Amino acid sequence: MSDEVVTPADDLQYCPRCGAPLIVRLLPTEDRPRLVCDRGHILYVNPKLIVGVIPEPGCTRGRGRTGRGSSRSSFEARSRSPT
Repeated sequence: MSDEVVTPADDLQYCPRCGAPLIVRLLPTEDRPRLVCDRGHILYVNPKLIVGVIPEPGCTRGRGRTGRGSSRSSFEARSRSPT
């Protein structure tokens, strides 16, 4: 077995946006070498996604699901009396 670390970027040869060949470059705005095509598209492998939520007091829009398997439409359909 080799001690060499293989990353997903090792298999990438072409830009997924334009199809141009990728080369490793050290960019002035980055702290490490990045895969870049001739057109300037930077390929980030395995970016970390961050999500945030800011609750608003008194806001009733978009409440979504409140219980397991429940939805607002099925709740309304069950609570109506037949006429």
